[in-house]
Order: sequence, then structure tokens, then C-alpha cells
Amino acid sequence: MLDLYALMSLLASLVLFTGLGWAATGARQPASGAEAVVTVDVPAGWEDLTEERRSPEVVAVFKGPQESSFVLTRLKGGGLGNTPQRKALLLDVLSGLNRKTGLAFIPRREMKTFTFKNDVTAHCVYADLGGQPRLILAITEFRNRFYLATLRSSVPDTMLPSILRTVHSSTAEAARGLYRRGASTDGQLGFILPEGLWLRTVAPREKGEGIVAAILGFDSMLSFKKLDEGSTSAGEEAALVKLVLKSASGVEPASISAVEPLATPAGPGILYAWAKVKTPQVQTQVAAGFLPWGYWGYSLWAAGPRAKDLMEAGMAGLRAGPSADPKVLAATPGLADKWSLRSKILTALGSLVGGVFAAVLLLRMLGGRKNRYVASTGEGG
Repeated sequence: MLDLYALMSLLASLVLFTGLGWAATGARQPASGAEAVVTVDVPAGWEDLTEERRSPEVVAVFKGPQESSFVLTRLKGGGLGNTPQRKALLLDVLSGLNRKTGLAFIPRREMKTFTFKNDVTAHCVYADLGGQPRLILAITEFRNRFYLATLRSSVPDTMLPSILRTVHSSTAEAARGLYRRGASTDGQLGFILPEGLWLRTVAPREKGEGIVAAILGFDSMLSFKKLDEGSTSAGEEAALVKLVLKSASGVEPASISAVEPLATPAGPGILYAWAKVKTPQVQTQVAAGFLPWGYWGYSLWAAGPRAKDLMEAGMAGLRAGPSADPKVLAATPGLADKWSLRSKILTALGSLVGGVFAAVLLLRMLGGRKNRYVASTGEGG
């Protein structure tokens, strides 16, 4: 039996092959014109493998728990204007899947159609494996174009609607320079952001200041400033994060948090802290962080009502960019891990030193009292 990764590859190739076959029938084509960038949100707990599929027809490839998978691929052809045609295409894909994998998905008789609030319409064929619902194939219509969605899951009836509800076009956002996927201007940092977060085009003035990426979300903004090679050394990053916050205008010193580590999907983790800022109108937040990356690093700064939340959510969407060297990235010092361990060691040593100091002080006090008592007794004799 094929493993999950091979199965997803096969699903994508079957979709492309079958879809192109239907395109050759010369049926109606979708409206011409520049196609908007269509994106799909990755479900919580799933892994996004879309970037590993270089075909321009593949929109999304997700890997989920318990052999779950989702593939969304563009269909170039038409001939899908009525239910019999749509069902025939889906059964062709299912037959090819069974033939290539040796599995025995059995299609159900009924075909259901759903339309969601994001204007996605899905014409679905359901299939069982071992008597249990395990697969849904769907002709999906969105913005006058057709897509083929393939979902394998232990709860396909629940998962497919939750995924298709997140399909959206970035046309309007792109016009404003906002994207859900993208890379920093230096190509090192890649981003696949969750719903509600946007990667904003970096302004020329910001580029001149060394800023390579900016993320918007939670009514806050997070920026990434590239640091020169060798501008920091191990052990100084936490102090720098604290110093940045202490130096920021309006920050309440007592509100500055402890420096904490945070892991990222890219590999290198960050060190970050946050604080409250008082303004004439409202109370807001700032957050500062340091991201080691190869032989250099990035200074992170977030400001807004939920600056801390934005930094954490933004880091959850961090990936290696197109220019990142895997070997260099793998050699990045794990400063966040080291700091976490170092913090525990320093805390333990601090407790030990404090205990020793207290013991010495107590002995000195007792010793002083004893000496004074002996001296007083001697003089009285």
C-alpha cells in the first residue's frame, strides 16, 4: 500500500491527467482574463506541502493526521455544466485512484451539491473504504473557474466544508499589497499566514531602514529588520530584546515580560518579550524579538493592541524562503533552545547562590552573637 505522501502525489497527478483529458473535449472554457490568486487555509494540525508541488495547476496539498490528505487542483477544461458530466469525471478519478493504489473505495449513489458563503460551490461524490466514509471527490466552482478537490479523512463530511469555506481570492487584497503567502524582500523568510493575517508590501522608506517584511493582523503590525552579519553574539540576544523594550517611548517598565523562546516551523526559534504602552487614547502593546537565521539574524518589532498575539501567530506561519540555503539554515544556532536551558541553569544557580549567601549571613550573625556573649562573660569573670 502506498504511503500518504505517495498517495497525495498520485492524487495530484490523477487530477491533472483526468482534468486535461476532459479539457481536450473542446467544451466550454472559463472566462478569459487574469486569474486571481486562489488560496486555502491550512487546517489546524495539518501540514502544508503545496510548495513541494511545482505544477502551476496545483492550488493546495495538505497532509493531516491519521492518513488524512487534501488536494485542490485547477481543471482547465469545461464540459462540466450538468450533473451527469460532473459525476462521470469524479468517477473516472476514483477509478484511477483505486487502480493505481490497490485500494477499494466504493462510491455512493447520491451526488450532493453545496454552496458556501465565500461563493464556493462543490458538487460531491462520496466513497467508502471498508464500509466507512473515507473519501470525497468534488468539482468545485469558484470565480467562474473549476477545481477538483480530493479529501481523504476519517471524517470527510466534516472536514471538506471546513476547508472549502476558507477558499478565497486575493484579488482585492493584492491590489492593496496584501498577501497570505509570500517571502521577505531578501528571499530568506517565507510566510504562509493563517486567516486574519496579511503580508504587506514593504515600502521604499522601510527598505532603506533594513526592513525586509511586514505582517498585519489583530489591528497591529509586525516588522522584520535584517541585522548585519556578526552584529550579535550568543548570549546577548535576550539582553538586546529587553533593551529594545526599555528604550521604546511610553513603555511601562514594570510591564515588561520575561524573555521567552518560541519555536517556528522554519527551524530557528525566536526570543521575544512584550510590554504595555500608555497613550493618550488607549493602552496598547509592543513586542520585541530576535530571530537567528544562518550567520545573521532579524530584529522583530510589533506594535498594536495585540502585538504579542501577532508576533506569536506570525511566527507560526514562518517558513524558509526561496533564497534560504537549507544547510546554512540547519546550522543556525538554536539560541532560543540555548536560552531556555541557560535560563533554567541560571535560575538554579541563582537559587543556590542565594541559599549559600543566606546561610553564610546566618552563620555570621550567630557567630557574632556568640563572640559577643563569650567576651561579655569573660569580662565578668
